[in-house]
Amino acid sequence: MATYYVDPTAPCNGTGVFALPFNSWSSAWNAAGAGSSDVLLQKQGTTFTGTVGCSKNGANADAPIVVGVYNAITGERVVGVRGAAKINGNGGSIGISLQNCYNILIDGFEIYNCQNYGVYEGHPTGTLDQKADYVTAIQFRNLYVHHIFAYDLAAIWIQGSGVKYNNILIEDCAGDGICHAGSAIGEDITIRRINDTAGGLGDCISHQYCRSNSVWRRCSLDHSNNTQKQPMVLGTGVLITASDIVVEDCEFIGSAEGAGLVSVNFVTGVTIRRNKFTGNKGVYVLGVTSSADIDSNIIIGQGGNTIGIGCTLGATVNARHNTIIGHQRGIELTGTNNMAKNNIVYSTGPSPIIAYTKANNYTNVEGDPALNLFYRPQTPAVKGAGVYLGGKDYYGGDFSNPPNIGAVDELSFATK
Repeated sequence: MATYYVDPTAPCNGTGVFALPFNSWSSAWNAAGAGSSDVLLQKQGTTFTGTVGCSKNGANADAPIVVGVYNAITGERVVGVRGAAKINGNGGSIGISLQNCYNILIDGFEIYNCQNYGVYEGHPTGTLDQKADYVTAIQFRNLYVHHIFAYDLAAIWIQGSGVKYNNILIEDCAGDGICHAGSAIGEDITIRRINDTAGGLGDCISHQYCRSNSVWRRCSLDHSNNTQKQPMVLGTGVLITASDIVVEDCEFIGSAEGAGLVSVNFVTGVTIRRNKFTGNKGVYVLGVTSSADIDSNIIIGQGGNTIGIGCTLGATVNARHNTIIGHQRGIELTGTNNMAKNNIVYSTGPSPIIAYTKANNYTNVEGDPALNLFYRPQTPAVKGAGVYLGGKDYYGGDFSNPPNIGAVDELSFATK
């Protein structure tokens, strides 16, 4: 494993060692070994102008070629700092091009001022399904991508599986934030201020040609300035049979009245759990034979004729343990194999429909859930309605006689 240094401000092109760095990325890639785990580093705080064209593959997913940043004083690799060095696309097509590349880790860059893509990885041959199944094992860490101008492309556009995203900030771009085809694990991603461009793209995350074992975790997708698209779309309208596609611990904000803050578009095997949704629509499952398990989410509407959780005819949805507030139609499942169970639904609007479903198994708590501003339960929902059986509560206090029924907050356990 060799390390090569790049300093775009160096007056002449050196040999790539710390004392005599290259001044161009093409020199670093020429020096890197094919199928190696070499480390290519740009000087911290510097700006490279143009496209970084990655031209070789790393050894494997666990020993990739690293494209990163080095400390200007020590020469050590900088880890965990988003945007430690810059790549200015200078109005060109791409900031970092990974076309036909495998086993590469990109870490620590700010990428901006590109016409088409901030980061691009694609393949000229194969069907769309084949391209999604190519195991590229590309990794992205600590990236800040902004001001990518094409309304019909994306800040990050990737075709391939085994891809990982971690600690990514994308903002002020015209097309999609991330457009991905294949399997992916995305964690700690923030995407916001995607431009409102009618007729183009514009989703925060568009996960096309979804593959099994994909996870989106701890993402913050703010789509509030865009009425055209959605924060997250899974699928393209072509049926995809998959399993273990998980969206969890994320926050979705939006104002579009389209297919929902998260739309599942002809994809099976999706789990959506422990997320917070704020906007005109919550989760919507489209397409015959689509299936989704929607569990333990907080879904907050803005009034009007909108849906908290919904699906089209033929889809299968299992909606459990969700809190749905501020939608006229809290739950609307029009398929034939649905379940809505143990949800709290508080619908609003001129003619609120508390919960509507064709589910065979349908048991929900309907009406005001009595939550405070932090979405925690307030005082007992029903006072003095239980049957007294004696005994003490968790804190050692006697249960009231008759006891209360319903959710209580931490201030209500002690007996007065």
